[in-house]
Amino acid sequence: MKQIEDSHMQQESASESHTHHRRRKYNLVNFTKMHGLGNDFMVIESMTQKVNLTPELIRSWSDRHTGIGFDQLLLLSAPETQGADFQYSIFNSDGSEAGQCGNGARAIARFIVDQKLSLSAENVIATKTNTMQVRILESGQAQVDMDTPEFRPAGIPFDPTAIGKPTTSENVLKPWMFNFKGQEITFYPISVGNPHAVIFVDNINDVDGEIATTLQQHPCFPEGVNVGFAQPETDSSIRLRVFERGAGETQACGSGATAAAIAAVEAGKVSSTQVDVHLKGGSLSIIWDKKQLQMTGPAVRVFTGRLLVRHDQIDKSHNF
Repeated sequence: MKQIEDSHMQQESASESHTHHRRRKYNLVNFTKMHGLGNDFMVIESMTQKVNLTPELIRSWSDRHTGIGFDQLLLLSAPETQGADFQYSIFNSDGSEAGQCGNGARAIARFIVDQKLSLSAENVIATKTNTMQVRILESGQAQVDMDTPEFRPAGIPFDPTAIGKPTTSENVLKPWMFNFKGQEITFYPISVGNPHAVIFVDNINDVDGEIATTLQQHPCFPEGVNVGFAQPETDSSIRLRVFERGAGETQACGSGATAAAIAAVEAGKVSSTQVDVHLKGGSLSIIWDKKQLQMTGPAVRVFTGRLLVRHDQIDKSHNF
């Protein structure tokens, strides 16, 4: 009987030791799953928990079968930019970092309010490329005041010499062409904090996705590019499909909708300065009157959760 009791105590001790060892090696990280028109995000607040993200870790979490599943991971932190209330970083599902995400900006606006990180429904947020004022409206919609667009090739960045054309320093939207299987494809390069190429088509249902892949890999876009296929519908609306660099085609892309609306206004494809952009996941309202650039649309919290993360991947500043 004594031997059985000793054996039982040893098992309990071993179990406690294993649990203690597990706790020392791992920690819990809070996250929130969100989406804007189906463009989905994993949002991590890093002011009380700091995760050392790696491309491998992001790819693992982004897997829709074995991970959380998302188009982008948004990491919210204390401001590094003067005048900003918060900073956030954007990582694509392939682990690469992006400079801007319009749907992500709306998701961050909603996250800040839902988590009571600010007493105000209006805040200034910054990415590594620009600063935006965001607010949650009484309707529940999220609104983003964005920086004015960049049309100069150097600011996109876009290299016209790679398609045999001289570069320019004019900050004016211009059409350019590249060869795809013997066909000249016209596109409009724009930066709204990240690079976009807008291609106008007669029917977005007949789009060849290989055109997007080819342009994304073309040397004229040294940092890659998000490609949007836009179909004008009315004087104030367009339909849009966006193939994002590092994520592929998504249900919606806020910055892509913004770029497409700007291109439609500048190229005379629409007559209104307020453009409704209809994407697979829903619609966004974009205002561009050459002075104000504003996006309005939904931002939804899907669920919250916790991840078990190795200690060598997390630097905790507070206990859960």
